[in-house]
Amino acid sequence: MSKLKQILEHYPEEEFLKADGLDEAIIGVDGKDLKLVYGIEKCIECLAESMEITEEDLDTTEKEEGMTLEEKKYELAVEYFYYNTMGAYVGEKTPIFVYENFDL
Repeated sequence: MSKLKQILEHYPEEEFLKADGLDEAIIGVDGKDLKLVYGIEKCIECLAESMEITEEDLDTTEKEEGMTLEEKKYELAVEYFYYNTMGAYVGEKTPIFVYENFDL
């Protein structure tokens, strides 16, 4: 059962705002404000997987530097996430985005 389905079953009367296409990146719910919580790394992975680009989309500099298609997808996903997803405020129930894994 997905994390989102578990949350919806546990809070049947609650309305949650979701980030489009990122259900697999949900890691929980904020206990105070009942907002969905997403893992940033998982969000970027989901976005990178959904990127529809081809080798022709790589510019000359990127090809010269040996950038792979997967690296380009990841780069575009990072840019998209921070600007369009994490940077968006859509009201009181705006989801929370957290870093799950990082080395200190």
